[in-house]
Amino acid sequence: FDMATSAIALFGLLTSKAQNTPLPSNVAYGKDGGWTTDAAEVLDGGAIATFGGHKGAGLALCIELLAGALSGSAVLGLVESKKSAKSWGHLFIAIDPNALTDDFESKTASVIAAVKASGDNIRIPGERSANMSEERKAVGIMPVPQKIWESIVLTAEHGIQN
Repeated sequence: FDMATSAIALFGLLTSKAQNTPLPSNVAYGKDGGWTTDAAEVLDGGAIATFGGHKGAGLALCIELLAGALSGSAVLGLVESKKSAKSWGHLFIAIDPNALTDDFESKTASVIAAVKASGDNIRIPGERSANMSEERKAVGIMPVPQKIWESIVLTAEHGIQN
């Protein structure tokens, strides 16, 4: 399970900048603290909003402390340079459900079935990307936006440019 606690993932922000398309409303701030749909403005001193309002911000703070402070990586407010900002932390939590209960799988299946039965086109986390992966494997094509492809080719030819 991998998730961002932001209203938009960093890759979405970078894709928006590369394609010169506006961000969705209310997912990012400019350096002045106001909402912006300009990805370049966000990357130039702005910030990505958290999802879920104040509760999402609380969850983001917990993740920042667990994946950043606990792992010895860069944390908000203590980033000394652009280079140190890329000291991303990772947190892995392993739980053996069988050590805690005998019916985890059946309860999980029941919860998923109830959630999916609650409406049309209900997906569980990871289901959309798994379906897209299967579709792309079947046709043998992975769509890549032109500007991103050009950046990949440039990097392959010349290495990483600062």
